[in-house]
Amino acid sequence: MPPSRKIRRNDFETNFRAYLETDAVDRILSEELVSLKDKLSSVEITDDQLKEIMTDLANGYEDYAKKIIWHSRTRFWTLF
Repeated sequence: MPPSRKIRRNDFETNFRAYLETDAVDRILSEELVSLKDKLSSVEITDDQLKEIMTDLANGYEDYAKKIIWHSRTRFWTLF
């Protein structure tokens, strides 16, 4: 997490965004994207289609995380 960010226990959006900016998340996403690229090497997709998919994923992930992953404050804080 960047040193300029403070953890605010009741501010999910700020904390979640800070978590997404960590080196660990960057590494995980990079590895997964490389794996996905290898698996989809025979599929043709335009840059615009890829942008649309990634935008949809990013927009829907916060809701998913709230429902599935971050439902427990204890679980959330173990990731920091």
